[in-house]
Amino acid sequence: MIEAVIFDMDGLMLDTEYLTYKFFRQHAAELGYDLTLDIFKQSVGRRSPDSKIYYKSVFGQDFDFDLIRQKNLDDFHKHIEENGVPKKKGIVELLEFLKENKIKCAVASSTSKPVAEKCLKNAGLLDCFDAGIYGNMVKNGKPAPDIFIAAAAALGVPCESCLCLEDSYNGIRAGSSAKMVTVMVPDMLPPTEEMEEKCYAIAPDLLKVIDIIRELNG
Repeated sequence: MIEAVIFDMDGLMLDTEYLTYKFFRQHAAELGYDLTLDIFKQSVGRRSPDSKIYYKSVFGQDFDFDLIRQKNLDDFHKHIEENGVPKKKGIVELLEFLKENKIKCAVASSTSKPVAEKCLKNAGLLDCFDAGIYGNMVKNGKPAPDIFIAAAAALGVPCESCLCLEDSYNGIRAGSSAKMVTVMVPDMLPPTEEMEEKCYAIAPDLLKVIDIIRELNG
């Protein structure tokens, strides 16, 4: 039985990954770096400190990740304040289904708490969740299971009774390591053989997740 659903945020609930890439690529180019989509994809699902290590390994120690990230955040927040946060198909219906069926839910995002909560509030989703665990609240980021274990604990639900929803490889790895039932809803990253092995299902969108929960709960 699924007693709780744990949600990633960017690329899963909010259609923000390509927007983030647009600004990140632009500001990296201003400093002379060619940040391709393939390079960016390798950072999807990582916390900021882990992304910093990754980008410096790609571009060298002189890569000013902190400056680029701050410029990216400034542009990103300006954009969402002017245009709103685009939501993924099915998120509203899925959250309504969980509420109607008294299934708990939490956010487990690698994004820091202030940034994530601002995005969720802008999207009108923040108050839909029973708990939230963010990248700056755990010792180890995805693919370590820390964030999902903490989210389950915050809900008071065993990990084995939680459904983990993710769009990134590192997120699925983390959910699987936490012994949760994992479902991938692809965004930037296509499902691979590894993902198919670790996932209970690959869903085309969040509407399909409603059917998956019904199937799991009989």
